[in-house]
Amino acid sequence: MTIIRIYRNPIWQHIPSTISFLMNQRKTLKHSDISVKIGLNFSIILNSACFVEGALKTGLKGLLLQRRNEFNKVSSFPKFYTRKTLNTLFNSIESELDRRISRSTGLSNYDELFNLLIDQKLSGDDRIKPLWEGIQVLFQFRNVLAHGKEVSALAHSSPQTQGEWLEDFCGGYKKAEEYLLKNKLLKKRYLDKGSEEIFFTNNIANHFYTLSQKFIRAISLSLSGPEKRAFDNAVYKGKIFLK
Repeated sequence: MTIIRIYRNPIWQHIPSTISFLMNQRKTLKHSDISVKIGLNFSIILNSACFVEGALKTGLKGLLLQRRNEFNKVSSFPKFYTRKTLNTLFNSIESELDRRISRSTGLSNYDELFNLLIDQKLSGDDRIKPLWEGIQVLFQFRNVLAHGKEVSALAHSSPQTQGEWLEDFCGGYKKAEEYLLKNKLLKKRYLDKGSEEIFFTNNIANHFYTLSQKFIRAISLSLSGPEKRAFDNAVYKGKIFLK
């Protein structure tokens, strides 16, 4: 007989205490320590996105386990063929969903997985809707930060443009800029300032971390009954990460 042991330990649950440490370290900086401040806020933003994705994966696997437990209650059919067929089918579906959860990236994919598991899209809940755009921007911002991508833009003028300056600025930084301007977290555009520093202020880093906390909490509040208990037990495990 083959015995299989599976060991799983989420790592995202260490992030909140780390971010608190980084925020405290910011308070010790001198005014001239601009580069260190940028690096700390860079890390806070990056970790905030990791916090969200880790919690989403853990919560989804908690919901998948809850579905497994519910299936076990009704799968004891007297006929061996029926029992074997249904168990084989559910095992295959469970394994495939587990793989999809582990490999998923991007908010739309997590949205679809919630819909598959509990017939409820995150993006349709009134508690989550106000946070949805910000989390999308956080993920896009994370993508450029995780690859160390430079902030770059192009402005050009020529006789053909009749003296008008045309601008070329796109991608994750541009999307972050539009969101931050709309939410009054930026006063000037990157092309006006010409410095990467504008994306890494204390207020911006704090905003994204607070947003990440509110988002996971809103998911918990959007659920009820066994689904809420399964999500909360998986994500919180007796600890309070979210206020």
